[in-house]
Amino acid sequence: MQVCWHWHHVGVAAHALWSFIDLSRSGRWERLFGQLRRSGVFPLTLKIGHCDNSHYVDIILEHSERIRVLEVSGEARHIHRLLNELPNSNFPLLSSLALNPNRKREEISAGFVATLPAAIVDGGIPKLRELTLSDINLPWMSVHSLESLSLSNSNDSVQPSIPNLESMLAMLEACPQLRTLRLENIRPPELDFNLARTIHLPALMYIRLRDPVIQCRALLTQLDFPPSARLHVFATGVRVGADIRELLVPISRRLRHPGATRAPLLRIDCSGSAGTAPAYCMISTYLDIDPPDLLDRSLPVLSLNSHPINENSMRQILSKIIKALSFQHITHLDGRLAPYLTPVSWRTVLKLLPSLHTAYVQTLLGMIGQFLRALVEVEDLDPERQKYPRIHRLHILAAVLDEENDMPATLTLLRSYLQLCHGLGAPLPILEIDERHFCLSPYEAELEEMFFLVGGADDPQR
Repeated sequence: MQVCWHWHHVGVAAHALWSFIDLSRSGRWERLFGQLRRSGVFPLTLKIGHCDNSHYVDIILEHSERIRVLEVSGEARHIHRLLNELPNSNFPLLSSLALNPNRKREEISAGFVATLPAAIVDGGIPKLRELTLSDINLPWMSVHSLESLSLSNSNDSVQPSIPNLESMLAMLEACPQLRTLRLENIRPPELDFNLARTIHLPALMYIRLRDPVIQCRALLTQLDFPPSARLHVFATGVRVGADIRELLVPISRRLRHPGATRAPLLRIDCSGSAGTAPAYCMISTYLDIDPPDLLDRSLPVLSLNSHPINENSMRQILSKIIKALSFQHITHLDGRLAPYLTPVSWRTVLKLLPSLHTAYVQTLLGMIGQFLRALVEVEDLDPERQKYPRIHRLHILAAVLDEENDMPATLTLLRSYLQLCHGLGAPLPILEIDERHFCLSPYEAELEEMFFLVGGADDPQR
């Protein structure tokens, strides 16, 4: 638009270009008014991330008739005012609504809980198909016809003190076209495991639960959705292996269904420090055999979270989860986010993955040494390699090291492993070293020595 007046006029006339107004990171008034003016009568997508002024609410209500997507978070008093005004305003195009009073809640009277009026989800906004609420209650029995539902700290406004599983199931049953379901920190409803009916959600492709393990199990037992759906369960209260056993029953049943997605990559993500209990442990599976970057937020096929009390309990949890998976289809292991696992834990994992042939590890905190030691111990248990896996491809991420550069020691361990494989007549076919985070130029001589230990000296593919 700054090239010439002709392109400027073309840009100004293209109303659709201005109808997507994203103020989720900053609330610049001049940008808001400029886009509203240039968007003409085109349907609006309006995202306000810092609603700290009552004028934002005025603008929303003024332009309500052409807002198609509305996402507002900010000071509680302004979000609550918007909630009160919604039933009195006309939103004929609104299909997606997200509200989150995440700031200055202390200004609201103690014990007050915001509530979405029943009229909003019961026909007051006729085209509403996607609803996201945080810290806002709503009448569960009034919800219907949604395609996406996300609730966080959002309970039943009709029975806020003692919600029950039946009303939650009724809410979901009234949304047979639901594609996405997220439930987090919902007040534990009264659970009746004698409920004989099953809720069918044939369109559901993503479900995320973050609640007590017994509640997650109850929902997964009662819901019937496609086995190909992505399932993320962050159950609270999983500290030892016994805690996750019952939860794995409905999950395992789904994973073993003929139509279930077979994810070949298993990722282990756990934090902590050497010699201490892990702060958490997350097991995920992915369709792509090339693992995502360490900070990548790609959606896995399955994620299960736990907070083990020590490494022994983590091994119990790992064992039960892997056994519940279709582990025969797991061919790739990403352990780069588990640098503190001991050889004992790695040995437990390796023994449970008979089809494994590719492993991704990193040099940080001596992880490669821990993993290689476990790998040697597992292969020694089965010299004929008929029961346990044999790694065919080892991918090493050369990570940034601390002040004590232990790369020479890491390379020594790696060379010892390669020599062992070569001496047994079964050299490692493929070794990959990713040095984008750490320059290996000073170690070219050591790496050159390993060249003839990989793939066999006469291997034309080497």
